[in-house]
Amino acid sequence: MIVYFTYFVSAAVILTKWFDCKTTQSKIKGIVMEMNPIARILMHRFGIKGTIWGIFALTIIITAFSQLWIQYSTSYILWDYGYILMGTFTAIVQSATALNNHQGKANMITKQLFRLLPK
Repeated sequence: MIVYFTYFVSAAVILTKWFDCKTTQSKIKGIVMEMNPIARILMHRFGIKGTIWGIFALTIIITAFSQLWIQYSTSYILWDYGYILMGTFTAIVQSATALNNHQGKANMITKQLFRLLPK
């Protein structure tokens, strides 16, 4: 049964990243609008669209690899619970970021994230 939860979480991570990427692409007009300093560096090198969809592809690869590892390389159920916990956290943050992009205003989660970014 826990296997189904891990698949659900993997799907949620990929889906919320897609929404994050779509809303980022629709709102961003220039590299200086990007809040993430690492993403800004990548955008200078690969362009805005290339960076956005490259990160989406990387998300799919990492999520698929993680899902396979959880299913076939671990025998302890705690790994499954850890994956579900971390994946859920990731999906929530990505959802909040997509919502922030879509609405154009910070929400409870993105306000906390903005505090972590260097000024």
